Amino acid sequence: AVPLHPVLIALDDIKPISSINKQFIPRYDDNDRTNEPTFWRGYLDIDTVADTFLDMSKWVKGVIWVNGFNLGRYWNAGPQVTNYVPWPLLKKGRNEIILLELHHFNGTQADTPHLEFVNQPNLGPQC
Repeated sequence: AVPLHPVLIALDDIKPISSINKQFIPRYDDNDRTNEPTFWRGYLDIDTVADTFLDMSKWVKGVIWVNGFNLGRYWNAGPQVTNYVPWPLLKKGRNEIILLELHHFNGTQADTPHLEFVNQPNLGPQC
């Protein structure tokens, strides 16, 4: 699991994603699970690059960036639960993951906000 840390960006300070990392200001209290749109940033350190999937089951609705590339949207309305991360988006060493969560982390109060990379897709209920 990749631990994520929230950031608050004043609307006047929003910049293109390539320069956004200079605008982050931490602002998360484990007891304060707000419904505000929040940017979250975490890092994945890997030795071997391969295709993978991001399990978004504990998040509600938003957008994912991997190393500055807009991977796409997620929404707990489904049916898809995982997002495909093709190997060319990843690199050996440190990889930056950014989420724009429009609602809130949906884990239990004991959960630290995080992302899980999994080997298999979860495409929701089968017809």
